Amino acid sequence: MPRAATSIRWWVYAPATPKLEALMADPEAVLAGPGILARELTGRKRFFRVDAQGAEPALYVKVFALPPGAKRLRYFLLRSKARREHAIAAQIERLGFEVAGPVAVGEKRRMGVLERSYSVVREIEARDLVQLLRSDRLAVAERRGLLERFGALARRLHDAGVDQEDFAPNNFLMRPDGALVLIDFERCDVRRRPLGAARWTQLAKLHRRGLGVSRSDRLRLLRAYLGEAAGREQRREAWQRIWPEFRRIRRHDARHAEASAF
Repeated sequence: MPRAATSIRWWVYAPATPKLEALMADPEAVLAGPGILARELTGRKRFFRVDAQGAEPALYVKVFALPPGAKRLRYFLLRSKARREHAIAAQIERLGFEVAGPVAVGEKRRMGVLERSYSVVREIEARDLVQLLRSDRLAVAERRGLLERFGALARRLHDAGVDQEDFAPNNFLMRPDGALVLIDFERCDVRRRPLGAARWTQLAKLHRRGLGVSRSDRLRLLRAYLGEAAGREQRREAWQRIWPEFRRIRRHDARHAEASAF
């Protein structure tokens, strides 16, 4: 149900904890307080980690600010990025996948025009796949099993129409019980049909990240993605689609790095 706090309207999707209640009452005061870890993701997006007392989980808060002027008017009727992120997470969860979506979303508006929005996610006991695969805590068999499950999960997501533009292993967590959990739905969408060429682009992004594993382990991930029935020819065809996308992405990365340097 919507909740009003000062000029901010909140939607809460889980039982509120004391820290969440304080955040909703005055987010700017809480986020400017001592001990808050903050970083700027882009020019208009900030990310905060808010510790809580006792057994209460920490909160991760994304704040989306809008540019001044007429560009804000397009959000007069449209929902904010924070509300859209929650809607996408809920849609993916209904498809049968484990997600860690926002537990609260807030919108600050003036005369109906959006000024900023807040997306609040609770910390869960889990580690992202980059941390796991680059650490020495996993035995060889455990790492291979994780890659196989991740490959199979990626195929299920793509077949279900989940289009994650930022398809990266750090956007997947593994809980202590072994369950794989999706996070960060800001650049995500759900299509009405299975992904076509976009799936090869997203697999190329995984290859770009490296994952800290060997070439044989990457092949194992691809085999899990394609399924046990896929033979050598199908794997070769898949790689012939992934490799050009990988090279294109690397060229884009190089141009972006060059532009940023100057």
